Amino acid sequence: MQKEEVKKDAAYYLSLINSVGEEWYIKRVFTNTRGMCCAVGHVVRLESENPEDYSELNCSDHMNGNTDFRDYTEKFLKEVHDMHVSVVAVNNDESYIPDKYKKEGVKERVVALLEDMIEHGY
Repeated sequence: MQKEEVKKDAAYYLSLINSVGEEWYIKRVFTNTRGMCCAVGHVVRLESENPEDYSELNCSDHMNGNTDFRDYTEKFLKEVHDMHVSVVAVNNDESYIPDKYKKEGVKERVVALLEDMIEHGY
């Protein structure tokens, strides 16, 4: 049986991000290997063949080879905000991210980015 192709748009990524509680998000690393990941780490892990594997190999988009989420957010931020960054800057609460993404929690910031992307048709 062939696996159905999923449309990876902002709404798809939002559903993945929302499936993980705020308390399970971290900054500056892909994973702590014990249940916490950055936004990229959770998306890559959830899209992997083993979503229960919190290893760096399974959560790092560079090691895993799945850079779709990072690339998609980078495209949006470049086209809409003229910024050469990705969801990683939002996840890590970098000082230069747009004010609309400056929220207390990692998940809150990433949700704000994805909702902005949806509003812009991404």
